[in-house]
Amino acid sequence: LEMLKVNEDFWKLILYQVLINKNLSRAKLAALFGEDLLEETVYIQELLKAGILEEIRKNTYTLSNIVKPNVEAWLTNCNVLD
Repeated sequence: LEMLKVNEDFWKLILYQVLINKNLSRAKLAALFGEDLLEETVYIQELLKAGILEEIRKNTYTLSNIVKPNVEAWLTNCNVLD
């Protein structure tokens, strides 16, 4: 993730929410992000393209098992996870 230069808080927030909830639907994301839903949609599409997220059902996403340990470590390094 550091190679992607992921520095924005929005990235951290999305990844954190997917990690702690195990998976997130678009409805849950809309409830969390409200007016920022359009921006969130762009981030979700980018995470899907990068293989960080997987769509497990229509409009429901989870972290890829391959990158999950790296996401956890990165969020810990960013002081998002304890």
